[in-house]
Amino acid sequence: MHGAEVTVTAADNGRRFCLDRDGSVRVSLTGTPGAPVTVTGAALAEVSEYVFRGVSAGTAVLASAFRSCPEPPPAPSGSVSCLTMTAWQVTVVVR
Repeated sequence: MHGAEVTVTAADNGRRFCLDRDGSVRVSLTGTPGAPVTVTGAALAEVSEYVFRGVSAGTAVLASAFRSCPEPPPAPSGSVSCLTMTAWQVTVVVR
């Protein structure tokens, strides 16, 4: 996918996107807010907690984790609850 503005979701895990310089990537994951998104590489700069802008040609990786299960109501003491997390990342190529 390529463009000036891209929204990525949990379903995009492992995908690669092309972005125009000065374009933006909006991250919309299950369980956010609360799941920090990290950026590796100088091609993207963080604009806000879940929005990144293409600042130079190159490649960057956005990574995070989110709850694998929906947020359950508080479980009674001694019962089982789902605490698993799903690792997530996308690669963004800025042109």
